[in-house]
Amino acid sequence: MWTRKAVFYVGFGVILVLFAPFINNLQLFLLGTTILGFVAVHSLVNTRPIEVKITRDFDDDQVFENSGVSVDLVIQNKGRPVGFLEIYDNLPSEVEVSKGLNHTILRLRKDELVVNKYSLECRLRGQYRLGNPRLRIYNPSFLFYYEADVESKSSLVVLPQIEQIEWTIDLIRSIHLPMLYVGGGMDHALGVTCSSPWAAGLTIA
Repeated sequence: MWTRKAVFYVGFGVILVLFAPFINNLQLFLLGTTILGFVAVHSLVNTRPIEVKITRDFDDDQVFENSGVSVDLVIQNKGRPVGFLEIYDNLPSEVEVSKGLNHTILRLRKDELVVNKYSLECRLRGQYRLGNPRLRIYNPSFLFYYEADVESKSSLVVLPQIEQIEWTIDLIRSIHLPMLYVGGGMDHALGVTCSSPWAAGLTIA
């Protein structure tokens, strides 16, 4: 893919090539041709795909609300050396990066392994899916780049806080449910006439 720098160079070169004949200036024409040739040559340099494996490691994949979790983004180069590699870890909008960065720029030698550490703040309960990390590699002139997603999905479960769970249990226990007798169908709260054979017609208030 083209960077803004490459677009500018091509546009500038085309303008020189088209404008030079009108003013009969050979130097501008040669300069424009040189710029276009430079861009054409660098479009073939170091923009082919690379072999990079990316995995995530959590210190705990089940955490409580308003607590943090540490993430290790393990990047391993299994192919040729990479001069300039940009990696962005896709995260759900419900979590926030509290320490470090989920975006890194690095240089990888062949078979080199690098670990990028950052921490997440989990404020909302739920089960979240962390998407595939995205990598971008630039050629030496930064005119072109190759971009791709690396298959590495992970799940993170955020549980309710213990205080909220205990409050819910206490609330359920505090509710006085109607007492029903087996076979009688009596309700202390509503005053239903008992239908059991041994107390027929008895009204409970």
